[in-house]
Amino acid sequence: MNDHTSNSQLKVDGKMSEKGADRVGFLQAIALLILVCGIVAIGLVLALK
Repeated sequence: MNDHTSNSQLKVDGKMSEKGADRVGFLQAIALLILVCGIVAIGLVLALK
């Protein structure tokens, strides 16, 4: 068997500051909220036809 490192064992050197991580989480939450609102709006339009 060949010894190889899987992707889960590879180390990533990039570090994100806590402020950067908070910003990314906030942007993901906003994007998800917009997506949900869009789906609800489409559902309402289709239901009222």
